[in-house]
Amino acid sequence: MHELLREAVRRAEGRSPEPSAGVADSQSVKADATVTFTSRGYDAGKKINGRKSTCSPTPSDVPAVLVTPASTTDRDAARILLQSFA
Repeated sequence: MHELLREAVRRAEGRSPEPSAGVADSQSVKADATVTFTSRGYDAGKKINGRKSTCSPTPSDVPAVLVTPASTTDRDAARILLQSFA
């Protein structure tokens, strides 16, 4: 149902029913001492030792979320998310 509504809205706006671009965004969060060291990383840009959550809309516009060590680059996290759609 959601996909049909999205397509109808895009057609009404004179756009292609399928999106041609997407956006990935991430947020680094400090990790508590109880979080295992192997699941954390250091985000040098934000000076945070912890985890990073990356969010990207799927083809049906429902967000997909990936949690990685904070040292994971946005490019690498987005690549992992995009592979999950294939």
